Amino acid sequence: MGRRSIAIGALATLFAVSAAAPSPAAKPRFDSAPNARIITKRLFDIGVADPDRDGNQDIFTTNHKFRSVFLRNVGGRSFRDEINLMGLGPDPRFPGLDLLQEPPDDDPGVYIWPTDEPGDAGQLHLRSTALPTSGRISLYTRRVVVRRSEGADVAISYDQDNRPVVDFDVRAGGGFVLASNGLADLPIQFDFAATGPTAVTPGEIKVGTGAVAPDANRFQFKLRDRHGLAFADVAGDRDQDVFVTTGGLGGGIASKKFFGLVADQLLVSGDAAGYVDDILISGMTKGRCRGRSVSYGDADGDGRLDLLATCEGDIPKLFTQVFRGGFVQLEAPRSVGSAYRWAQLDRGGTELLVSTRRGLEVWRSTEAHWSRIQTVDGGGEAEQIALGDYDNSGTLDVLLTGGRGVRLLSNRNGRLQPVPSRLGLPGHAAGASFVDYDNDGRLDVSLAPQGIYRWERRSGRFERTGALNMSKVGYAIVEWMDYDNDGRRDPLIATSRREFSPSSHVIRKRNVTRAGNWLEVELTGGRKNREALGASAAIHLRGGRTLTQWVGQNDDARHSQGHYRLYFGLGSARVVKRLVVHWSRGGETRMRKIGADRLLRISRGR
Repeated sequence: MGRRSIAIGALATLFAVSAAAPSPAAKPRFDSAPNARIITKRLFDIGVADPDRDGNQDIFTTNHKFRSVFLRNVGGRSFRDEINLMGLGPDPRFPGLDLLQEPPDDDPGVYIWPTDEPGDAGQLHLRSTALPTSGRISLYTRRVVVRRSEGADVAISYDQDNRPVVDFDVRAGGGFVLASNGLADLPIQFDFAATGPTAVTPGEIKVGTGAVAPDANRFQFKLRDRHGLAFADVAGDRDQDVFVTTGGLGGGIASKKFFGLVADQLLVSGDAAGYVDDILISGMTKGRCRGRSVSYGDADGDGRLDLLATCEGDIPKLFTQVFRGGFVQLEAPRSVGSAYRWAQLDRGGTELLVSTRRGLEVWRSTEAHWSRIQTVDGGGEAEQIALGDYDNSGTLDVLLTGGRGVRLLSNRNGRLQPVPSRLGLPGHAAGASFVDYDNDGRLDVSLAPQGIYRWERRSGRFERTGALNMSKVGYAIVEWMDYDNDGRRDPLIATSRREFSPSSHVIRKRNVTRAGNWLEVELTGGRKNREALGASAAIHLRGGRTLTQWVGQNDDARHSQGHYRLYFGLGSARVVKRLVVHWSRGGETRMRKIGADRLLRISRGR
């Protein structure tokens, strides 16, 4: 791979890759991709990120309290799950806890593990082999019962706060199973006897499927109902940190009984030990928010990161960064919707799009005050908001999908207008993404379940190709990444019957379409907004063609954020005449005569 660097108003690095031959009407072609071992049980969201900024895009999932993955991209050749190595699991002290399976080990010890299967949910198991044990388990759930007991005496009582306490005395080879109305997000505390005939050492206690020993006889663990992850550098050390939003106990978080027990996470990248949770010192409080999605933006164009955490059935929470890793809560738009997304509809700043029963609302922040500047009648709530400049007008257009149908909104001078005909797109789809799959310089549309609709310049409409067509689905996440850095974006699609289905189906393919030339761009902003959110890049080609993309528009995860790369299809052009970057807090970076078929990294500096 050839590599050289240049500096024109900013630090820029170019990674040259072999060029693909241009084709004006390329038929979509896909081959198998390297196995990524994506866990589809209770899959809630799937997304793309590159937290170590090595140029190889990784894959992550959120699966509620079930096993999630962070799949490290190894040079586009393979994917390796490093969620525990990075400390991104629900409880880093006990890797494997979220596998929710019995440990395979039978060595002498006391084994503890949770399970959660349909019809047999919310169970906590304790099994002793070759040695007796006794102690106490303290829970915060509303109720708990003994499901099974063998060779054990188990008694349930309640403390002064009416929380269940389980005292147990287990003989060698005995055990019991507790059933609770919810093990996720609430801590479970264990106190094992350290003296007397039933004493055990910490090394004899085995927690989770990985049979990991705690540090002491008194310890606790917590499963987390994870819904969304947002990757961004908030600590100011260039590595990306992760904000994790979790659920709200099915609405139980509103009870005073659980106040302060359920918290989101701010996982700050540290040394080789991985991430450390700094949520308690971040200033970001969960309160009664039943977390749904999370995303960073620059709402007022001041160059600082703002974080939006949406709440089921309630107005979202908004925080702004005031110092490294420190946030304060701001006023958020008083709008309850089914989908939220940051967008730059004009040069005036960043708007927040909210899909509500009234239609798509457009909110803008001015001097820390939010106002609704437009409501587009869209026929009801949408489940997803996709973004892209499909008509190459230099403004960001909107595609809404979900149970209420497909709606295409064209942007005219910062105002969204419905396109009555949808330009050939079908009336219904579960998920969507704008993508130029053949690099001809025109955005196509990828739908689930209908597959790819190619933009036809002659007709001025989208036409169905039949590629990536799938059976009927009720819920979908449609992402396109370039995992092998060959300039052609590759599909990453998850489908299921409904949003909370027990299992999903994931489609991963390698795009081998005979495509045109290309340029991919990654922008790095200043230390307060390293991801350059709110920035855009426009490329100018010979013949007067201009293509524009905005940071974050290519991230179509439902509840998460981390995909910041920009993708430009150049068709037969081998040179970009001019590239102009507009940064979020003002200022431009200009570059000329950029060769095609490469990944270009541009840094604003401090």
